[in-house]
Amino acid sequence: MVEADTYWYLEHKTTGRKIILQAGENSLGRHSSCTFTLSGYNYLSRRHAKLIVRNNSRVIVEQMNALNGVFINNRRLVGNRLPLISGDTIGLGVFITSSQNGVVPENHAIFVLKQSALIL
Repeated sequence: MVEADTYWYLEHKTTGRKIILQAGENSLGRHSSCTFTLSGYNYLSRRHAKLIVRNNSRVIVEQMNALNGVFINNRRLVGNRLPLISGDTIGLGVFITSSQNGVVPENHAIFVLKQSALIL
């Protein structure tokens, strides 16, 4: 069943900054050609990852030219693509270490994928 009245977004673990994803491909990285140019984050490649939103019902992460990798729920993405669910943690180039006690520095690109209902 397709949820037409919902949307997907990324929320930074510390700052709460939200990135609302569009239907289709959403590229993330430091380069200006990306759908979302993320500046101010350490360990981020120019074209790091792509989040593909399909029919507002699912999201797939695709690793691009990520030198430092993509981490899903603190595990390095092996292979090129992985389907995601709401609540997954996405680390671009970094992951949360046990010594951080869940606290993410503001300059680390660690987000939680969320789905929310549109308010009309």
